[in-house]
Amino acid sequence: MNIGRIAFWLKDENNKNVLLIIGRDEKDNKRLEKLVRSGDIIIELIEENGPTSLIRGIKHETSGIIKREVKAPEELKMSELKFGEKKNQEEIIGLATRLTGYYAAKLRGKKVKLNIINN
Repeated sequence: MNIGRIAFWLKDENNKNVLLIIGRDEKDNKRLEKLVRSGDIIIELIEENGPTSLIRGIKHETSGIIKREVKAPEELKMSELKFGEKKNQEEIIGLATRLTGYYAAKLRGKKVKLNIINN
């Protein structure tokens, strides 16, 4: 896979694979947006430049755009993210929003506003 800074494989509560890709730069972000399929979720920063993230493999109950504010972690400890554990939809989206904020390095430790777009 040549798109994105990093791709994470997660497990949902039914033990199905969920793909999370976080863009590296504007070019990656545009490529991710072109790959969106029905049912995918896109996460993008609202007021700042930074990564766009794509979640594929979960069905979110609501369609459209949800605005959310999260605190981007100052540090990222992979052991605390518990990638090997099953996660429900909200846990997956919450993890994706925090990682999206974290990978916008200038926003670490700050509150960030995001759009969660369910296609």
